[in-house]
Amino acid sequence: TVTGVRLEVSAADQLALLRLVHPKMKRIAIIYEPRNWTDYITDATKVAQGMGITLVPRAISDGKQVRAVLGEMLNNVDGLWLLPDPQLITAEMFGFLLVSTLERKVPLFGFFDSFTKAGALASVSPDYGAIGQRAAKLAQSIAQKPEGARTPVPPPLTSPGILTVNQKTAGQLDVELSQDVLGKARQVFR
Repeated sequence: TVTGVRLEVSAADQLALLRLVHPKMKRIAIIYEPRNWTDYITDATKVAQGMGITLVPRAISDGKQVRAVLGEMLNNVDGLWLLPDPQLITAEMFGFLLVSTLERKVPLFGFFDSFTKAGALASVSPDYGAIGQRAAKLAQSIAQKPEGARTPVPPPLTSPGILTVNQKTAGQLDVELSQDVLGKARQVFR
């Protein structure tokens, strides 16, 4: 009896955009809090496998653990993908992750355009305008049905994503941004 539009961009949409930005990406590390993100990681792992990408997940229950495992995680990966988890990714932690990934020449993928502006290679953030439109259409489709036929409701929809890229960071990482990427990006930071 509950439906809506999720604020998280689907793993499939995010990985498709990240692969577009960095086509040579084969292995991508991801840190996550297991109580909130296990189902998403399971889905992301399946999606990644279908794209020829190996997801290297690391369950972390406390943001303090990130510093201890980051060096090991960044070995033999082509990127670090951040999930919107305020327990793990604070402003201070983002700064640490950004410096660490740039030092090792590992692309960092965020979830806010401000992360891209600060130096992440790219971010895929929710499109709040499109979320509102999808929610309105969903509500209209349910409301147009006769009262007795409104349940079960459709499953929740996912949020479309907005891609932002940082050309300066791409240059530092020797990642060439294609014209397709630059055309799809809502914003290109230079």
